Amino acid sequence: MAAVSSLGSGSGLDLSSLVDKLIAAEGEPATARLDRTEARIQTKLTAYGSLKGGLSAFQSSIVSLTQLDTFQTKSVSTSSATETFTVLASSSAIPGTYNVEVTNLAQSNSLATASGQFTDITDAVGTGTLTISFGTVSITGDDVTGFDQNATKSPISITVDASNNSLQGLRDAINDSNAGVSASIVDNGTDLQLVITSTETGKVNGMQISVDEGTGTAADNIDLTGLSRLAFNTSVTNLDNTVSADDASAIINGISVTSASNTINGAIEGVTLNLLQKSDAGVSVGVTVANNTADTKSAIEDFVTSFNTLAVSLASLTDVDVGAGTAGILTGDASVRGIENQIRRFINSTVPGLTGSIQSIVDLGITTSSEGNLQIDNVKLQAAIDNNFNDITSFFANIGGPTDSLVKYVSSTDDTKVSDFAVNITRTATQGTSAAGAAITDLNIGSANDELTIKVDGVQSATISLTNKLYASNLDLAAEIQSQINADAALIASGKSVTVSLSGSNALVITSNAFGSASAIDLTYIENATASGLTAGAGNDGVDVAGTIGGLTATGNGQFLTGKGDAQGLKLQILGTSDGSRGSVNFTNGLASNLDDLIATFLGSDGIIDTRTKGFKTNVDDINEKREALSFRLARLETRLVARFGALDILVTQLQQTSNFLTQQLESDRKSVV
Repeated sequence: MAAVSSLGSGSGLDLSSLVDKLIAAEGEPATARLDRTEARIQTKLTAYGSLKGGLSAFQSSIVSLTQLDTFQTKSVSTSSATETFTVLASSSAIPGTYNVEVTNLAQSNSLATASGQFTDITDAVGTGTLTISFGTVSITGDDVTGFDQNATKSPISITVDASNNSLQGLRDAINDSNAGVSASIVDNGTDLQLVITSTETGKVNGMQISVDEGTGTAADNIDLTGLSRLAFNTSVTNLDNTVSADDASAIINGISVTSASNTINGAIEGVTLNLLQKSDAGVSVGVTVANNTADTKSAIEDFVTSFNTLAVSLASLTDVDVGAGTAGILTGDASVRGIENQIRRFINSTVPGLTGSIQSIVDLGITTSSEGNLQIDNVKLQAAIDNNFNDITSFFANIGGPTDSLVKYVSSTDDTKVSDFAVNITRTATQGTSAAGAAITDLNIGSANDELTIKVDGVQSATISLTNKLYASNLDLAAEIQSQINADAALIASGKSVTVSLSGSNALVITSNAFGSASAIDLTYIENATASGLTAGAGNDGVDVAGTIGGLTATGNGQFLTGKGDAQGLKLQILGTSDGSRGSVNFTNGLASNLDDLIATFLGSDGIIDTRTKGFKTNVDDINEKREALSFRLARLETRLVARFGALDILVTQLQQTSNFLTQQLESDRKSVV
């Protein structure tokens, strides 16, 4: 700008100001035009951002309607206030009314040392090993007459030596074992008694305690000296059975049910009863399980409110007020009008594939007002909820309805087409089992036959040791093997477990609790297998379910079958053992799911909003480029003007100098003449 600011310095003319005005006259109209264009584009960008936010909010409001849980939650009530139990219902509960009477509460087994044996917490208890086993204890009078091992719980062994040979030391050793029992010392006012209590209730969690004082003499383990004072088994009952293990029981609609704990699950499908105290004899309380219609109605009302909010937002962007002479920012925008029309068409159309009484929003009492908003007829909506609740579920959410009660709809994907798919099973899933063995010939487990290792579903266990004793029955031994395998740390960490049972020939059979081709049992080591009848090595692997969905071969994984073709992504769980036709599954895409998919296309990275937004941003970039081009053009114009006016300045300066010279000469000549 130095050249511009120096213009006219010779001639004295204000050429610099003239150049600035010429540049401004050339640039300001173009700059103003670009500014106005950019402002319009930025306004539309803001409007599309508002549209995107409104669509996102509407999409969020319908998410709950796409999920089965919204419709499958249950409410539960009782006919009167009760202190005998509380009740919870899961989504799988079946609506109905039930009468419940609590007849017994579950108890934990408690055993206590006899009075008169200990007077101080430092009194010695003796040394050796206590083994506490859990199971059903049969007691006649004061004697233990039978014991059935709890297959789900392993026995615990507690060593008593010089470091803990006291009443207090034994108590702490039992509590530190963290193995399902607790111990305490009770002062009865005369002396001290050690009380051992199972931490779990129920008859299957009764306790049997065996003692090994390490003398090699069996009689020492049952006499009333030393550690044998804590023996409680079929051979001797040196402990007092102060509280017998007992099950909870209740009468539900006239049917007696029992539970090892004070929680009864599954007696009423999907319902959990938490028992608190016994009912008065013959007094029952009514329990009503119902669909949670309040949540469903609230979700539908939220849907209507959210749509109306979106409609108002769209109107503010596109409507024309003739009287005021104003129009929305996006008035005439075909993309916005297309989005609104598609959403309204989806909402007001019939959902394909539905056969129930609810096929459109009109069937729910929802109509469109003259202003374009949705409005609810609450009487009609409540009637639809009360009388056709399952049809409402199908109307809004994706769902498959199997005709076979042992075929369960699990899930679907966006690729699953609306159709009625026939299900045909050529093979049901099975579980892996151990190799066929021989009948048990010896129930006496000792140091020569008490170890085994096993691989369950590919997970290798550590060495498993069985409790050394003479087992009362084949089932007793099966329960011991099952409990010890399932107590292995590696198997627990991997979620693997087994069931041990007896075959028809009285042989032990170990079965994986998983289904499918990954289910396998491999007895990698058995110490002296002859007596138990078990056979080392791999057994029979499980197989995956196989069959067709909609006539096309589906993919089996355990009990789960996933379809292809039109049934792509349709996942079913096949229960039971029946092959052949298993009915059909009617799959429908609900209104909420369809709307969710539609809005997702609008909001996606290649959707119409993203495309238009990118276009606007491109226009802004073009304007910036035009600004740069204008700036460059004005700079060139300025250069040309400076050059031209610079030459003019020089010429004027020269003329002024000539004029001054001539004036001086004439003045000099005039004086000389005078």
